[in-house]
Amino acid sequence: MSDIAWLFVAFAVVWVAIGGYLVTIGSRQRRLEARLRDLDARSGSDPHGRSASP
Repeated sequence: MSDIAWLFVAFAVVWVAIGGYLVTIGSRQRRLEARLRDLDARSGSDPHGRSASP
């Protein structure tokens, strides 16, 4: 393979790795947000830090 072909392959591999990393981070963020919502619902607190009772 020529040098240009290897450069393209390396470029593609880097972008696939970056894309996979972003998908993983997005998935972890969604799970954390769901967990926080669950914890907020269990504690009965307002997500903005205010108490549920007056």
